Amino acid sequence: MLACVFSIALFYKYMTKNELLSSIGEGATSSLFPCGCMGAVVGFAAVVQTTDAFQTMINRILNINVSPIVLIIVSIALICALTGGSTTGLRIALPIISPALLEQGVTAEIIHRVGAFASTTIDSLPHSGAIQMAVSIAGLKMKEGYPAIFVTTTIATIGGTLVTVLIMSLFLFLP
Repeated sequence: MLACVFSIALFYKYMTKNELLSSIGEGATSSLFPCGCMGAVVGFAAVVQTTDAFQTMINRILNINVSPIVLIIVSIALICALTGGSTTGLRIALPIISPALLEQGVTAEIIHRVGAFASTTIDSLPHSGAIQMAVSIAGLKMKEGYPAIFVTTTIATIGGTLVTVLIMSLFLFLP
């Protein structure tokens, strides 16, 4: 809203009243779909988090016998994939997995840094609100736009996560 008011203050001299009202109406209309998508993703994540299947999955993930770093990557990536967003998934995942990892001697800094990268790996599946919004704004069908999105938001971020873990392993002596 503040950006809208600021824009009106800056550009009202250069537009007629009808152009200004049309621009405001078009902006308000254009904002409804993205807001709805984001609200749906947050609501979807809240519902997923309360299911028995989600709790069962979390328990199974935490009982996997792997390196704590692999556990961070796998658990956060899966939760973000289920919730459809990196921010939402990370917000749900960190309080769940952190206590178990802290007990294993992993520092909070490492959990956060690796988790932040891992959250962006498979969060951009087609049910993600951000992906639906981007494809819609581009005027494409999911079938047309998603292959390029998958390469840039999934394959590239998995590579970035692995590089992060490698660098942290070399310099921070990860467990």
